[in-house]
Amino acid sequence: MATIQTVFGSRAFLTQLQTKQAAPTLLLKPESHGLDYMLLDSTGRGQFTLPLSITFWPLVASSRRKIMST
Repeated sequence: MATIQTVFGSRAFLTQLQTKQAAPTLLLKPESHGLDYMLLDSTGRGQFTLPLSITFWPLVASSRRKIMST
């Protein structure tokens, strides 16, 4: 299981927030004008008030069956 966190906001706000974090974070630029910047914490260990947290469960390899057409 892996957890990532992200916070959205202005560049100035997220830059200030980024300097206060012990966990490594990435500041991502918005794709188009008018959208918020995103601060990404790929470790899931950052201390944020209301982050968007996403938990990923590892995929388990399953056996593949060949489908044969007749």
